[in-house]
Amino acid sequence: MWKHVRERVSIFEHKGEYATEHDLLHLYVYVLMIWGFYRLIFRFPLAVEEVIMKPFVFLLPVFLRIRTDGKNWAERLNSIGITWKNLFAALAFGLSLGVFYLFVGRMGQLFRFGSSAPYGDTPDNPVNVIILALATAVSEEILFVGYFLPRLHKLWKAEWKVAAVVAVAFAALHLPILVFHYHFPVGLVIGQFLLTFVLGFGNCVLMLRLKNVVAPILSHALWGIAVLLFR
Repeated sequence: MWKHVRERVSIFEHKGEYATEHDLLHLYVYVLMIWGFYRLIFRFPLAVEEVIMKPFVFLLPVFLRIRTDGKNWAERLNSIGITWKNLFAALAFGLSLGVFYLFVGRMGQLFRFGSSAPYGDTPDNPVNVIILALATAVSEEILFVGYFLPRLHKLWKAEWKVAAVVAVAFAALHLPILVFHYHFPVGLVIGQFLLTFVLGFGNCVLMLRLKNVVAPILSHALWGIAVLLFR
């Protein structure tokens, strides 16, 4: 009898976890489908995409969903890593990893083109490059390491598994532009997927350790600057 009761209790305990996992999956599929459809059909200027379109698709659902998380907005923002906690450490580690990305990007450019290589088709103003990279980083990191990561970690209690799953989801979101817009061959798509996975995984580790979304945002922003300048 007691065994039967314990089994029923276990089932009820897992219902909440399954519902939460389904909720996270539904949000991810929604973003993936909307953004993938956009990449397939439309192409607005980069500034419009990153400053207007992406926050609307990525951030609006997050802020709508956290309205019930916590008693006030300070607690709700804290639930996605927007906090004063570990701020100086987040700044230090985010900038350090980002500078490493810049260095690797520059070395890659020198290796391919030599010291006189052009920077490519980038925005004509370095300030625009910084703004676009930062806007992209804010939208993507708040969604993935701010919203998805801590909630999956609360469910699964396995850091490396959660980091790997979120990094794969993060990298997969970048496939539509590679396929539909740039029309990259399969080998190059796989290479870009792996590089994006490394970025996503590293930022997941930063978030798990520091609990502050500033670190992955800075890291991602400097990665984006490296991509724009040294491609």
